[in-house]
Amino acid sequence: MKCEVARSNTSDYPTDNAYGIPLANKKVTNLMKDKNNNSIIIEFVELKAKMYAMTITRCLNEEIEMTRHQSCTI
Repeated sequence: MKCEVARSNTSDYPTDNAYGIPLANKKVTNLMKDKNNNSIIIEFVELKAKMYAMTITRCLNEEIEMTRHQSCTI
């Protein structure tokens, strides 16, 4: 999200968030918005604004170790 602030609505983040993400783009239409409220996203697919899917996990809070293999084809 921090790299994509221009394409994201980050206005609901806490002002002192751990990642230093600025609060921006409140009430701007057709932008991504983080609806996880501090949950970690482990998988994400976005086709366009309002058309996406994600998987979240609580492994950091529950101290669960997980590994994933990733590949990218272009």
